[in-house]
Amino acid sequence: MQHNLRDPSRDHIHGRIYRITYADRPLLKPAKIAGQPIPHLLDLLHDSNDRVRSLARIELVEGILKRS
Repeated sequence: MQHNLRDPSRDHIHGRIYRITYADRPLLKPAKIAGQPIPHLLDLLHDSNDRVRSLARIELVEGILKRS
């Protein structure tokens, strides 16, 4: 059950996990998406990262809507 932060019945003993990373694996480099040309955005649709693909898709749709 989730409680509000100020709820007295909230668990104050256990913490929360915000990010899990592998110690030996480097972090991913952020992809440049905003303001990129369409061919570059189409290449990003083949990226293995779900978030990069979805942000590239949103940028493509916004670019199409601006031109209409």
